[in-house]
Amino acid sequence: MANKNLLLLFNRPCEPLYVPKGEKSVCFQVPDSYLPDKYRDKSKIIRQRFNSEAESFVTLKPIDPPDLAPFLKIKRYEAFSLQITSHRQAAMGLVELFMNLKDQDELLAVAAYCRDRLNTRLFVYALSVVILHRTDTKGLQIPNYHEMFPEGYIDSKALHQTREYSSLLSASERQPIDIPLEWTATNEDPEHRVAYWREDIGVNNCHWHWHLVNPFSGPERIVRKDRRGELFFYFHHQIMARYHTERLCAGLPKVVPLDDLDAPIPEAYFPKLEMTMAGRGYPARTVNSKLQDVDRPNENYKISLADMKRYIQRTWDVIYNFKALKRDGTYLQLDESNAVEVLGNLFESNLMSVNKDYYGDVHNSLHNLVSLLHDPDNRYLENFSPIGDSTTAMRDPVFYRIHAFVDDIVNAMQSKLPPYTWKQLSFAGVRVSGVRIETPGENPNTLNTHWTRSEIDLSSGMDFAPREPVLVRVQHLNNAPFNYRIDALNYLYHDALVNVRIFMAPKLDEDGHPLPFEKQRRLMFEMDKFLVKLQRGHNVIARASTASSVTIPFEQTFRDLTKKPASSDLDASLTYNLCGCGWPQHLLVPKGTEQGFPMDLFVMLTDYYVDKVDDPNATLTESSCTSAATLCGLQNRKYPDSRPMGFPFDRPSPTNVARIDQFLTPNMMLQPITVRFSDTVKARGT
Repeated sequence: MANKNLLLLFNRPCEPLYVPKGEKSVCFQVPDSYLPDKYRDKSKIIRQRFNSEAESFVTLKPIDPPDLAPFLKIKRYEAFSLQITSHRQAAMGLVELFMNLKDQDELLAVAAYCRDRLNTRLFVYALSVVILHRTDTKGLQIPNYHEMFPEGYIDSKALHQTREYSSLLSASERQPIDIPLEWTATNEDPEHRVAYWREDIGVNNCHWHWHLVNPFSGPERIVRKDRRGELFFYFHHQIMARYHTERLCAGLPKVVPLDDLDAPIPEAYFPKLEMTMAGRGYPARTVNSKLQDVDRPNENYKISLADMKRYIQRTWDVIYNFKALKRDGTYLQLDESNAVEVLGNLFESNLMSVNKDYYGDVHNSLHNLVSLLHDPDNRYLENFSPIGDSTTAMRDPVFYRIHAFVDDIVNAMQSKLPPYTWKQLSFAGVRVSGVRIETPGENPNTLNTHWTRSEIDLSSGMDFAPREPVLVRVQHLNNAPFNYRIDALNYLYHDALVNVRIFMAPKLDEDGHPLPFEKQRRLMFEMDKFLVKLQRGHNVIARASTASSVTIPFEQTFRDLTKKPASSDLDASLTYNLCGCGWPQHLLVPKGTEQGFPMDLFVMLTDYYVDKVDDPNATLTESSCTSAATLCGLQNRKYPDSRPMGFPFDRPSPTNVARIDQFLTPNMMLQPITVRFSDTVKARGT
């Protein structure tokens, strides 16, 4: 049961540990030595007060207190970001400390000792990473970040209202507070037309969770993962393909890459979010702000534009020369098998980078240059803006300019690889003869999108407030459930195991012209990938959109509050905090337009025995957590596909292919579809 009690450490993370946790009012029996110095002489009063409110108790294992000096350099109420080198080093050390503890009971005790002493977000990050990577906590389901720190997702004005209501009204008297769609700007700013997507809670939770599952710093045993560099690129490439599609639906052009560090940044961003622990709001960025050298001595962080330009040029040199300089002065020659992987690790500057000192920390430094441009020398004591924190970065329009640049970098590398041959693309004896999308009550090959309002209970993150539910209601994009129907022919003399790969992309550019294949392939985003057995002859493959291997279920972002376990059932209540890394189900389909947005649905069947990966760890017991392995990879396992990520769209097209229909082999099919948006609010599942 100790592992379940670990989850209680996330409950109201800014409240002291001795305050009862969870709806069941579980009280930790905190020894005097665990209390911060300011509370030790009041320990008797504290116990008398809060023990009387508890319904159950947790006893902690006696420990020798660890040395926390390296982590105390980050003040408890300081804004925390992994982009800042000193913060990253502290996080690495704390993760290492937690990973090395011998069992769950010791982890619980040491984490409890650390909780009220360390920077809260540092603690939550480290414990989250450790729970996801220790074998004895496998399957534990960490809460969503917006449930612990709602101030990073919810309008600060609405949060003040929730505190007022929770103090003055009983739970039965409160009504959910509605969060309007336009709470950070209006459509006078063209970029705000896609704010519904950038600021979506599920999108930002997805990005945060991905970086927990795939940390770029920390103990080597949790950072060094199969195809880690390639996965960094592919995950963010999929984000960019989806975001570009949303922009086309909104009548906006593609994102301009942030490749000129001297040019003004025309995109402003005013987040209207708070950093509650730091006692500040997230800083804003005005129109036409410019990047500057950053030198913030208090954070021991320094980066110059001249250094950045030098690191970026060295990265381009890797692509031009198809080799990378190693730490020992020799060169690593690149080829089809390692080029994208080496470049990804180098660009993210993770532990697998061939030479961090020479190639720098380009990705994280770009985030920092933007997030600190309002106060580059810390003379005004301002914190970083949202783009400096993985929990909020995707809200900022410039996040996508940074990753459009990243996308161009990897595309340049991929363009040096040979196009796929007919043999590599085809599947002898297997053919796709028909593809159709079926949406109940709609014409074939039509997808419907609309708005849905979902309620979120913020009580787990509302420190020092009454413990009853505190509800806000957010409006977000959603889509009607649909089904794929794929007709496949198997001409082989035996059954065939096949992987079904489904992608989608816009048909037209922002000017209404058909997209040439070389541009359209970079806008292909993955909708699903799954395994089926084809019998000889004709087969019908049916697949529900809600079964997508790319997404996590709707409930993992927006809980169905009517199905919440009774507070008396502690185990079920803790399990209710679902886990999972993946794209949010409610954003599987782009918004489309009211007139109908034309897209291409692409289906490909590939040979399982060519795709499969020999993995000795594949028989490990799976956790109860649902994760989208295509986007997130697997813990302690090889990536579950031998093909390059994004196959078959990760390579340049042959010279004789101008349109996607010229690219097709018999095991592929293209189906034109329409995505129609209804500017109405509908209940979930309709």
